[in-house]
Amino acid sequence: MDIEHILNAHGIGATGLRTFDKKPPLAVLGFDATASGGSVVLSWTNPDDSDFAGVRIQRKIGSYPVDYGDGVTVYKGKNSLFVDNSIEMNARYYYRAFTYDYNGNYNKSDTMRSVTRIENLEKVYGVDIDQSNPDPFTAVTYVGEAVGLTPGSAIIDAIYPFNRIRPVLLNSEGEAISELNKNNFNLTAQGGTANLNSRHNVMIEFPKLWIKIETVGDVIQIRFASSKIDETYKCFAHMKGNEEKDVFYLGAYLNSYNSGMLKSWSGYRPATAMTISEHRNMARVNGESYGLINFYQWLYLQILFIFKYKSVNSQAALGLGYTYTSERNTTVAGATNTKGMYYGSKVDSKERVKFLGLEDIYGNYATFLEGILLSPTYELLTSTTDFNDFGTGYQLSETSIASSMNGFISKTHGTASQGFLPKEVKGSSAGCYGDRAILFSNNPFTCGGAFTESSSVGMFYLNSLYGTSAKNIYVGSRLAYI
Repeated sequence: MDIEHILNAHGIGATGLRTFDKKPPLAVLGFDATASGGSVVLSWTNPDDSDFAGVRIQRKIGSYPVDYGDGVTVYKGKNSLFVDNSIEMNARYYYRAFTYDYNGNYNKSDTMRSVTRIENLEKVYGVDIDQSNPDPFTAVTYVGEAVGLTPGSAIIDAIYPFNRIRPVLLNSEGEAISELNKNNFNLTAQGGTANLNSRHNVMIEFPKLWIKIETVGDVIQIRFASSKIDETYKCFAHMKGNEEKDVFYLGAYLNSYNSGMLKSWSGYRPATAMTISEHRNMARVNGESYGLINFYQWLYLQILFIFKYKSVNSQAALGLGYTYTSERNTTVAGATNTKGMYYGSKVDSKERVKFLGLEDIYGNYATFLEGILLSPTYELLTSTTDFNDFGTGYQLSETSIASSMNGFISKTHGTASQGFLPKEVKGSSAGCYGDRAILFSNNPFTCGGAFTESSSVGMFYLNSLYGTSAKNIYVGSRLAYI
């Protein structure tokens, strides 16, 4: 029952008995409903009217809502963009917007209507990366459904999988106990106070994505969709051995040490100076399916970063990260809690970055990466389960790497199984990536890069210089659950 609709019908407005004002505000302009990866993106321009209090959007299947009490209310407020995720496939949805004033007068203009159909016709988004082009922005081209997008814009966050990524409190069984406010992690999505450092881990949920990566000449071609288009599309980030998962979770913060285990908690310093096996074992204390971020989950993030910013240079696109080399960062996790899902500064090397809710995704401290090793003869060893220090049970694939390398990345392998594993480096950051690779055989990998690496850090930074027994004070870890 719509109480507001009934009250208005009897002459009672939002502030009690209705005044003599019976004139509704002006209509919104350009009301549009666009299907996007299993969701509907609603956009409009609010009127320049002092009487305007908000807009109410009704949804209905089969026909337009006749008034603001007909159908389902999907949005009410003053924003000019809303993503409707509560829809089903293979249905035609009719949307109608109604502006209202402070006295409960509604504008029922027929101009505020739009219709869209959600079908199982999969949209494929993608980018091409020309590795011969040293400019990190013009080297990337939007293709497929991505043509015409504005890099870094909010409309990208309305596209799958961005529109299904969310911060949560996750328990030991992998259950999302509470969803957090994307703009302020200190609050729940419902507006209550969130406890970010007691019992449950603060994690980011990532939905399954099917990815195709091929290289033609110097151009890496990346395509992704919400379902499997054909056999060339893979979902390695959501695989656990032979088991396919719908979601995986990553810690919103670098891990901290608490009571014999590693936690993704706000308010604590990152845990460093431990071997990768020590990090691995203490992560597992959280629960059976807990561990550390792996190579294919990192590749998933790399692809979304390129797509979001149309760039392969992280520091130029998002921010420097904490890369102030003169001082080890003593700040605890959670510095970006109120910064939304994305944050960075391109001028201040003491400001930490945040991408898709992941604080310190690069800079501050490097992060151990599971499921990847180079063999003594530089074949790539990868796995999505049963992680260990020696690559036992891992899948082996040939690479273009003949010996150890140390330099700025100029070319990568560019395949679904090998991702952005570097195959060529230079002595300066002249390539489009801008990040450093230091690769040696038999050693664990770290990603992102520490503050000591300054301008070398970023989404493509990889380092396997130190052995399995190394306890580096500049290397931490990030929780994963799958």
